Amino acid sequence: MIHTAACVRSVGSFIADLADRLPRTVGAHVALLVPHLGCKAYPIRSGIVHALASLIAGGFEAPADGSSSDAGTNARLRTKQHLLDLLLERARDEISYTRSAVCKAWETLAQGGGAGAGKIPIGHWLPVTRLAIGRL
Repeated sequence: MIHTAACVRSVGSFIADLADRLPRTVGAHVALLVPHLGCKAYPIRSGIVHALASLIAGGFEAPADGSSSDAGTNARLRTKQHLLDLLLERARDEISYTRSAVCKAWETLAQGGGAGAGKIPIGHWLPVTRLAIGRL
């Protein structure tokens, strides 16, 4: 049992670290991660929540070469909106550790000193504020 718990924690950490280091790559395959938000192992859910925050913070900028089309921009915005909604939804997780990871993710997106600073769209300010007040 101890070996299994360590493996699950390692998977969660791996997902979070991978998203920190390669947000565009993870962003391209986020559809593979989202179904695992329903798994029973909270370390995996917490790692995916951290990965979602990393993707929102750094995985949706336009390409540096300026080759972005309107359709590509719209797709990025829709995906980012979906990830923001997933992050709000996970604030009602059954396990407090995952809820804590969600609050940390929102904190990183709101005021973090890194790439996530100021990444919460205006339309999400009120729901995130209500979330924060509800968790106090």
